[in-house]
Amino acid sequence: MSKTTIKYLQKLSNKNFRYEKRQFVIEGIRSIQSILVKKTEQIEKIFISKEMLQKHQSLFNSIEKSKIEIQEHLFFKRTSLLKTPNEVLALVNFFKNPECSISSQNWSLGLERIQDPGNLGTIIRIADWFGIQNIFCSLDCVDLYNSKTIQSSVGSICNVNVHYVDLKKLLDTHPHATKVATTLDGKDYRTSDEWKKTKGLLLFGNEAQGLSKELLNECNFSIKIPSIQKIDISAESLNVSVSCGIILANL
Repeated sequence: MSKTTIKYLQKLSNKNFRYEKRQFVIEGIRSIQSILVKKTEQIEKIFISKEMLQKHQSLFNSIEKSKIEIQEHLFFKRTSLLKTPNEVLALVNFFKNPECSISSQNWSLGLERIQDPGNLGTIIRIADWFGIQNIFCSLDCVDLYNSKTIQSSVGSICNVNVHYVDLKKLLDTHPHATKVATTLDGKDYRTSDEWKKTKGLLLFGNEAQGLSKELLNECNFSIKIPSIQKIDISAESLNVSVSCGIILANL
């Protein structure tokens, strides 16, 4: 077991180190299966136990043998960020997403200041389920390569392009695009159909504060998911990833 390798993988839990090396770690057979299918060229190395390799041998036939390194169980206990370590992890180079703009042919998502990595990962997974190909994150959103984001996406980060951009500039450069804000005081998403007539960008804001006024002013439509309650309730709003799932299911 290489102490240098263990130390390197452990240090990738630090965002600054990840961006210096342009690499991250992905764990678990389901997530690694996705990356083997969609992003094989980005894999630097796969660390796997002998038992796990034997169990999933056919899955790894497509990758060069030189990229597979057999490690003992202690290795995964020392490198995994999970409470129950998987016996397979991959060292992966950062993805290279193609340049993209707001399209009138497909819906895209815009996320402003999402702070919880679990929320971001879940939104990516939901987007993948509903065929959303592009997510535009504000520059102050949580990091795509945060381990919790990766685990929550369960491999969907390989299927959805996530772009970090200045959202205000993005909206300014697409003045005629359909831009839909999700808020607490918009129109009922079920009874308002005007916003569905042309595709564009669906915007979801920070977990606590929602969308900024700066972005709200740029939007053509504002929609909400109404509560069935007519009185004050303890839940001030829905979780942002839950809201995303409801809106996309409606579309």
